[in-house]
Amino acid sequence: MGADHTLRLRDFFTRTFEVRPRTPASSNELGELHIRQGNGLVKLQLPLIAGIAYQIVPNKNAPITVSSACFLVRRRGWLESLFVRARSKWLVKPTKVLNFDRFCVFARGERAARSAFKSAAYAFRMAGLGLDDTALTRFPELLVGWAGCDTKRALPTARRTRPIEAQPRFAVVAHVYYADVWPDLASILDRIRHPFDLIVTTVPGREDLISSILRRFPDADIRVFENRGRDVRPFLALLEEGRLDRYRYVCKIHGKKSKDGGRAEIAGNIWRNRLLFDLIAAPGVIDRTLSIFDAHPDVGMVGSSNYRYPSPNYPSDIAWAENRQRVLQIAGEMGISEEEFTLDFFGGTMFWVRPEALEPLRRLHLTADFAEEEGKLDGALEHAVERLFSAATLASGFTLSSIDGLNCESAKKSVHEAHTKHFC
Repeated sequence: MGADHTLRLRDFFTRTFEVRPRTPASSNELGELHIRQGNGLVKLQLPLIAGIAYQIVPNKNAPITVSSACFLVRRRGWLESLFVRARSKWLVKPTKVLNFDRFCVFARGERAARSAFKSAAYAFRMAGLGLDDTALTRFPELLVGWAGCDTKRALPTARRTRPIEAQPRFAVVAHVYYADVWPDLASILDRIRHPFDLIVTTVPGREDLISSILRRFPDADIRVFENRGRDVRPFLALLEEGRLDRYRYVCKIHGKKSKDGGRAEIAGNIWRNRLLFDLIAAPGVIDRTLSIFDAHPDVGMVGSSNYRYPSPNYPSDIAWAENRQRVLQIAGEMGISEEEFTLDFFGGTMFWVRPEALEPLRRLHLTADFAEEEGKLDGALEHAVERLFSAATLASGFTLSSIDGLNCESAKKSVHEAHTKHFC
């Protein structure tokens, strides 16, 4: 552990601390900061963003210790601490201050650095995680991915040893655009205990990636599609050609990064890791998902409860974004009137589904309508269809279910509602 600074209170006011990354990381990796106050220890994960300084402001009258191997820690003087306290209370927007039980944290520095920190903090909140969440210690994969973690838990895929004539109940459809994400996906797939088929979609020019996939999964069905519609169009193409009809269930995943729009890279990593965790990688989550489908024939789709929108963290205006008109138009073509339509979808286009539940969407044959890739953050056809997978499921007479991988090991019951189920 690095330098250790302990505060002894002399009066009503408590001094503050400034911490800066020892080695700023261009990839916005995370560093651990230990904050001890009384008998409590908080392990805080903060992005190692160049050009940023985190301000630690205690709010309890007790000695505080701040230490880290990843950050340079400086204890402020009384006068400077008063200024920082005033800044945190009156000059920094409440949405930009992270409040904990015994202290608060806010960032100062270059505008781009502060923006990157904001996007990272937002990604954690959307993932249902706090920067001090103990789940990050229990499951470090949520931060660093699976390829970089201890692989002792990895198991040989049952798919490799099943009889050739046995048809697995489900397939995993993985769209891989970024080759550097494949090791993570492969590590997750290696841990699946159930027999499954692997279908990988990618884009032209990924010969090395394809070779890598086939070395790890020689039976994988690899399809190359032109770069239109990102992960959505290839999945629709498989659906439309009937490739998925042989399976009872399909799990759709992809190598999400979200590097665009000035977001911190760690933000896209957290989104991807939490979605993959909730759908495939969490202990017991696949067993739990299959049991939901098997026990409830009316369930057509299961997705992450953390990315089911709209939500308190993601209200309707944000969930609709620039897609309302196009979504309602396509919904109308599926037979859902504007008055009947309710926005309810799984963000990130990762989910489990019964292929027959998507029949209303399949009948539209939308694959020819996707435009060339223009790097749009919103408003493209793929963003509209992201909001329509669940609508097609409901239009087919099925219901939606939500699952949280962190709770699957201890889940004991389920709750059934009129049009939705929430499990775990």
